[in-house]
Amino acid sequence: MTRFLLRRLLRTIVVLWGVVSVVFVVIRLSGDPIALLVAPDTPQEEVARLRDRLGLNDPLPVQYLIFLQDAARGDFGTSLRYNRDALGVVAERVPATLQIALAAFALAVVVAVPIGILSAVRPNSLVDNLAMLLALVGQAVPTFFLGIVLILLFAVHFGWFPTSGLESPRGLVLPAITLGAFATASITRLTRAAMLEVLGQDYVRTARAKGLANSIVVNRHALRNALVPVVTIMGLQFGALLGGSVVTETVFALPGMGRLIVQSIGNRDYPVVQAGVFLIAVGFVGVNLVVDLLYAALDPRIRLS
Repeated sequence: MTRFLLRRLLRTIVVLWGVVSVVFVVIRLSGDPIALLVAPDTPQEEVARLRDRLGLNDPLPVQYLIFLQDAARGDFGTSLRYNRDALGVVAERVPATLQIALAAFALAVVVAVPIGILSAVRPNSLVDNLAMLLALVGQAVPTFFLGIVLILLFAVHFGWFPTSGLESPRGLVLPAITLGAFATASITRLTRAAMLEVLGQDYVRTARAKGLANSIVVNRHALRNALVPVVTIMGLQFGALLGGSVVTETVFALPGMGRLIVQSIGNRDYPVVQAGVFLIAVGFVGVNLVVDLLYAALDPRIRLS
């Protein structure tokens, strides 16, 4: 287990290095931030001093090496827009993003797993066909469109939920549904497929031949083995929820990390974009590490291999 963790941590470091390196290059292709920081009639001497203070006069490889040295210490620089520590600016928005992502993930798991199991136990039934239809719709409908429809229907027309903000728990409902719709559909379909495969195995037929109740066969014998691929997709979906909340936060005007990153890209605020993407990458690889550790608990054969 120790060797396994060390290998995973090494891969995590490599992944994070790759992410911040790509972001470093791509964000600088978006343009010069100085044009957005100074007035058009600013004297060239002032512009030159500002570029020198921000380190933008250095060659790109030199900027990259300085960036890596600072990032290794957790220093992503000072926000060009807020004039504060970039990592601190992003960290202030993390709680809102986590609230939305956790609510969407909880909704997806609570809804998708039971429906997927029920669809597998009763294949080609009315329940199965209806569940697969809804799952297909959930994967096909764009997030921004679903969010706007939910706002018009449940916030504007019925007035049940607020149109924006997180001042009350009700403010989480519509964003959670919007963000979690795709994850719910994906987990539902995979749970159904995994359960159907497991229910056709010899040991399940043997358990049924012994006269065990169907609930025991499904929950004790089939579900645990079917959960291995389901846990995988859950981990990937949760990581996607963290990084994919940009559209949801924009539609519902939520003070989250994704919306901040989009605004910072428009403002060419390099440090904030780099810090935000780094935190999202840390969350993504962290969730995948937890998923790998859960494999051993779900299937001892993985532990022995």
